[in-house]
Amino acid sequence: MKSLGLNTIRTAEWCGSWYRIEPREGEYEFGWLDEIFDLADKRKIKIVLGVGTEEQPIWLNDKYPDVSLVNQRGERPPAFGWHLACYDHPGYRREAERYTRKLVSRYKDHPALFGYQVHNEIGYPWLLAPGLAGIDIFCYCKYTLDEFREWLKRKYRDLETLNERITEYSFGNYTSWDQVEPPRYIPLFGGPRWIDWREFLDDNIAEFLSFLVRTVKDVDPEHPVGHNLPIGASPVDPWWVLSALNIFKVSKVLDAVGLDLYPANVPKARMPEWLSMWLDIGRSAAEAERKDLWVPELSAWRQGGGILGSPSGDEAVDIGSYTADCIGHGAKMMLYQSWREPDISPYRWGSLVSRDGERLRPFAPLVKEFAEMLDKNQRTFLESRYSDAELAIFHSRRNQICHQSKTFDAEEWMDPTPHLERAIRGVYKALHQSHIPIDFIDEGGLLKGNLSAYKALIMPFSATMSDDEGSRIREFVEHGRTILSFAQCASLDGRGRWHWTVPGAGLDRVFGYRDVEPEVGEDFPIEIAAPFSPSSNGGKCLPGYKQRQLVELYPGVKVVGRFVDGAPAVIMNEVGSGKAVSVLTHLDAAYATTMDSGIREFFSRFADWAGVQRRVWIDGMKTDKHLVELHLLQSGDSEIIVTRNHADKEMKPELNLGVSPKNSYVVRDILRGEAVEGTVGKDALRFEVNLPPRGYAFHSVSKK
Repeated sequence: MKSLGLNTIRTAEWCGSWYRIEPREGEYEFGWLDEIFDLADKRKIKIVLGVGTEEQPIWLNDKYPDVSLVNQRGERPPAFGWHLACYDHPGYRREAERYTRKLVSRYKDHPALFGYQVHNEIGYPWLLAPGLAGIDIFCYCKYTLDEFREWLKRKYRDLETLNERITEYSFGNYTSWDQVEPPRYIPLFGGPRWIDWREFLDDNIAEFLSFLVRTVKDVDPEHPVGHNLPIGASPVDPWWVLSALNIFKVSKVLDAVGLDLYPANVPKARMPEWLSMWLDIGRSAAEAERKDLWVPELSAWRQGGGILGSPSGDEAVDIGSYTADCIGHGAKMMLYQSWREPDISPYRWGSLVSRDGERLRPFAPLVKEFAEMLDKNQRTFLESRYSDAELAIFHSRRNQICHQSKTFDAEEWMDPTPHLERAIRGVYKALHQSHIPIDFIDEGGLLKGNLSAYKALIMPFSATMSDDEGSRIREFVEHGRTILSFAQCASLDGRGRWHWTVPGAGLDRVFGYRDVEPEVGEDFPIEIAAPFSPSSNGGKCLPGYKQRQLVELYPGVKVVGRFVDGAPAVIMNEVGSGKAVSVLTHLDAAYATTMDSGIREFFSRFADWAGVQRRVWIDGMKTDKHLVELHLLQSGDSEIIVTRNHADKEMKPELNLGVSPKNSYVVRDILRGEAVEGTVGKDALRFEVNLPPRGYAFHSVSKK
C-alpha cells in the first residue's frame, strides 16, 4: 500500500466489525484491530474506523428475540445478519450505543486514526418476497409503528387534521391514534398515506444515523464522522425509495457525505453521464450543508460476476477515468474497494492486488500516479471547491415517492418511475454534454431559500408540487430568474392529489396556461423559433415524447414553438422581472431516448438565454465535443480544470477558461508536472489538451 502512495484505509467494517470484535456479550477481541492500527501508524497510513453496527452479533438476536425487522406480512427474516436489526428497537439501540462507545474510546487517541464511518450502506433491505411475486418492505414492528404514530402526531397534531389530510379512495377515518397503520403494499399510485409512510422512514434513517454520530461525537468530538450511501442505477431507482435513502436528509447529520460507486454495475450506454450525475447529486447534498464529499468505496477492478468472470470489461484506463471524475467533482477522500479481494463468496469484488496478494492489478500503476499527483498538490486539492453552478435541476423526493408504482414490471402508464428517470437523466445529459455546471436541489433546499444562488431552474417531470414550493418558485421568477418546465408540471399537490387547476400551486399564473386535455402518443414533433431554435440538426423538428398538453393560454404569453399541427408546444411568460418557459411535451425524457443533437442544443441555448455562464468551454472541435467532460475547481488563487474523454479515440480539444485579459497566466499539466503553453485572448485563456482514448487530464491555472 505504501509503495503505491496510498495514505488511508478503512477497516473494522464489513466482514470484520461488531460480530467479530464482540462475539460474546461483554467479551471483546481487539487484538487483530490493535495490530492493524499499529502497523498503519508505522507506515504513516491513516485509518477510517468502521463502527459496524450493521453487522450485529448473533447473541443480540438471542437476547432480544424481537430485534429483527418485520415485513408487510408480519414476518421476520428467516436468518439474522447484516442490516436485519430494526433501527427503532430499544435493545438494539442500547447495545449499539454501548459497543460504539467502547470502540471509539479505545482508538480515539491513536495516531493512525483519521475518522469514523458509522454503519455501512444504511437502508431497509430489499428482499424478494415468497414466490418471487414481489419484494418485502420494512419495517412493521411495534417499535417502528409507535415511532410512525408519534411522527404523525407532530405533523398533524390531531386526528381531525390527519383524517382530512390523508383520506383517499374508500379509506375510513381514524378515531384513535392506535388505529393508525401504514400501507402494507406499494400502492397503484402514490397518495397521502404512502407519501407520509415513506417520508417518515426517510426521517427515521436520518435519525438513526444522527444517533450514531452523536454517540461517536460524545466520546470523540475531534475526528470526522461519515457514512457510505449505496448508489442505485439512477437517481430515482425504486430501491432508493424502499430503502428510505434520502441523501439530502442524511447529509444534515454527517460531517461528510459518502457515495459508494461501482460503475461496472451500470450499462455502458449510461456511463457518460451516470457517474458524473451521481457525483453532482452527492456534491450538491454535501455543499448544501457545507460538508465534504467522500467516496468510501470506488470500484478497483472488474467488480461483479462470479466464477465465469466479470461482465464489466473495465480496463485500467476506465478505473483511472472514474478516479479522475471523483477528483473533478471535489471529492476529498476516495477508497478503492478493495485492496485484496475477500474470499467470503464466489462474487468478484474487485481489488488492487490478486487474491493471493502476490500480483498488482493492471490499474495499480495509475493508482501510484494519482497518489503522487495528489501528494505533491495536497493543499491545492484539499482547499479546492467546485466552481459555483448557476443552474440547478429540481429533484423532488416527494415527487419520486409519489411515482413509486405498485409493481416493478407494470405498464409505464401505471408506473411513471422509468419516465421520471429518463426525464432527469435526459436533462442532466444534455447540460452535462454542453459543459454547463449543474447542481441538484430538493424540496427542502427550495423551501430553505437555496434557490437564490441560481440564475435558472429546470424541473424535469416535476408532477408533484406543494403550495409552499409553488410560492418559492414564483418568488424565484419574480426576482428576475428563469425556469423551464415540462408537461404535467405541478399536476399533483404535496399529498399526491390532483390540483384543481393544472399547473397547480399557483404556477398556472407563472407558466401562463392551464391544462385542457393531455394527449397520449409516442412522437409529437416540435418546430422551435428564436431564441431556442437549434442549428445543429439541420432545421429538423425536435422530437416530443410520450404526451403533449393541449392548453388554454393566458393573455401575454408568447409562443416560441409549435407542434406540427399548429398547437402551442413551447411558451414563454414574463412574471415580475423573470421568465418562465414551458415545454408542453416531455422533451426532458426525449433526449435520454433519442440523443437528438437539436434537443441538446435547445437546453444549451436555454441556459445561455437565462444568463448562465460557462467559465470553461471547448473550441476547435466541430464534432464530438459533447464526448469531452469538463470540471472546474477553485483553490485559492488557482483554478484546476479536469478533462475527461468519453470517446474511444484520441481527442485534442482547445480549452477556454474565462479570465481577465489584463493578466498573464501559468498553465501546468498537474499529472505530468509540465508547463503548458497558453494564449490569452479578449475573453479567455486558451490551451490545447491531448486526451488519449477514454483518458483524462488535470491542468492548473494561476496568475504569474
